[in-house]
Amino acid sequence: MIELLQRKPALELNETFASFIIASQQIRYDPSVNGSIYESGEIIYLNNDSPEPKAITQEESDTLNREAIEEYKSRRDHIDIISDIQTFKSSSLYQCTLTDIHTYASNLGTSIKELSNSMNWPSVIFLLDYSIHWSYQDNDYEPVRKALDYLKHIGVDQNFNGGINTNGSDLETFVEHLFWLVRCNGSLPNCYFSGNGSKTMGTICKQGNIHLEFYSEEEKNNFRKVANRIGIIEIRDAVCDEKFSETGSIEGRQITL
Repeated sequence: MIELLQRKPALELNETFASFIIASQQIRYDPSVNGSIYESGEIIYLNNDSPEPKAITQEESDTLNREAIEEYKSRRDHIDIISDIQTFKSSSLYQCTLTDIHTYASNLGTSIKELSNSMNWPSVIFLLDYSIHWSYQDNDYEPVRKALDYLKHIGVDQNFNGGINTNGSDLETFVEHLFWLVRCNGSLPNCYFSGNGSKTMGTICKQGNIHLEFYSEEEKNNFRKVANRIGIIEIRDAVCDEKFSETGSIEGRQITL
């Protein structure tokens, strides 16, 4: 099963997930919170027409701040925080058994599907943490091109910025393609996931590791038991490094300027 949902219905599937996404948006994207407010006299590249940076005036900083705040307000999710996430317990970092990168991507999909089944999640919801459409960034690197074609195949058009709710073999296939999108399309927002009814929040990073935040002690302990049984390995030192490249560079990774 794979289901495309607008952002509000997607968030309504899981109260803890909704609260987590809204809090994450404010921390990462609200200029008044994340320290990205412009100040008079600050030296920046004001526009593409000027090759040199300049010190901005008070009027220019006010304009830039107003535009940034208006963009944040237009893109953030307008839904009340409906669950208290102050019960945060801990975070953990996991990875699949190391293989070549293409096998790893496939194994990652299999592992998330097995994890979902073992945790008794009816489905898993995936959502970008900001209202940017999934196909925002093009990329001709072959694995990413296949991932973008897959999104089109399941009905994701150029305007879709909602959630993808899935389970079973569709979940396995989706995660394999998601790995390449996250790894190579550096301008996409973070993509978080959670089981329907779960209090565990996860994301897959560009190195292919699974970052988890637990809001239930019981679920955290259960997760560790399941992970050990299905072969997902906890990275005890929590160091997230590149394991598929000797130089540390990521083939195919691009950003949109």
